[in-house]
Amino acid sequence: MFRKIIIVMLLSAMPFTLLALKPGDKAPELDVLKWLNGDPVMLAALEGSNIVVLDFWATWLPICRETIPVLSDIQKKYSNDGVVIIGLSTEEETLVSKFVGEHKFIGYRIAVDDAKKTYRKYMGADPGIPAVFVVGKDGVFLWKGHPMELDAVLDKMLKGKFDIKIQKVVTMLHDDLRKAMEKDNPGLISNIADDILEKDPSDDIALRCKLYFFESGNRPREALEFLNKIQKRLPNHFSFYSVELGILDRTGASAEEKKKVYEKVIHEFKDDPDVLANLSMLMSDGMNFGTGSVKLSLEAARRAMEIFPKDGSGRRKGLCLTALARAYYNSGCLEKAVLVQQDAVSSFTGYDEHPQSETILKYYQEACAVNKEILTADRKNEKPPAGNDEGKRE
Repeated sequence: MFRKIIIVMLLSAMPFTLLALKPGDKAPELDVLKWLNGDPVMLAALEGSNIVVLDFWATWLPICRETIPVLSDIQKKYSNDGVVIIGLSTEEETLVSKFVGEHKFIGYRIAVDDAKKTYRKYMGADPGIPAVFVVGKDGVFLWKGHPMELDAVLDKMLKGKFDIKIQKVVTMLHDDLRKAMEKDNPGLISNIADDILEKDPSDDIALRCKLYFFESGNRPREALEFLNKIQKRLPNHFSFYSVELGILDRTGASAEEKKKVYEKVIHEFKDDPDVLANLSMLMSDGMNFGTGSVKLSLEAARRAMEIFPKDGSGRRKGLCLTALARAYYNSGCLEKAVLVQQDAVSSFTGYDEHPQSETILKYYQEACAVNKEILTADRKNEKPPAGNDEGKRE
């Protein structure tokens, strides 16, 4: 039963098979009912000078809301490179307008699709959102995937390392992969995934299918060996390390085994505050109790804040501060945890994380108050050292 569930999850994540477009096709023009954030644009006007990212999303879906700050950061990061991100919703205009009004931090264009016309042109029969489509400067559709993969893809495109010919071949192999999954043939799934990874080592679907192959055969050690090989080829992908830690956690690995991975990540991502904060939280809360690392969690969180941009703010800063506050809390530095979490609450103002950050702050404040009560009570109950009355004897 578990294998069937995994197959369904993988199939739902597969890109291109049900789409109306294939890489290399001319990107259809947008049909927009109303623009709600940013100036109106058309693909024809942007052709020749801009890379366009179309994000199909919905206000009601949590994962879509979670990707909004990510897309906002990506828009800011690549704005000088001519990248234009457009979020398209098929929902009612009043609903989307209300959502945009309540989320002032959205840093890219938002539009309401006209009777799902744009959605059908791009998504076809594929129901899976969020989904992003990248249209090149020549107006050609290049890539479709998840918003969390977008940063790496854009980086590759802007550096001239994206190969449309390879993407076309990978698309056909994705079709073969889907068919193999529908037949629940682990061996065939593994072979096709190998073919895809030979052409694109970072292909998320193939990587997940390969891990499924090892998991379905209850071969965690082979999965770890596979991940270590991938890490050597693509050392800057934190997801491979987090998956490795997940496998180690499920198989009851020791704290020392995990510590090697923690140290490897801290070294590899020493200049990436987002990854360091993520790792810190993983060590604090994500591992079986006792197999994280209080010391390394604090080291990673401190480093994240040390290298975080001085003029940085908002959600990214809030996440880094949250990690540091949790690391201080786990270290027994309760007053420091409270002070840092207060800054996190301020950084999350206007973001979905704000209510939860306030709840965490109250928890730390309560822990701090209880700690002081215990210390005060202990001091009152302390017995004076023996021999204090010797000088009073006659």
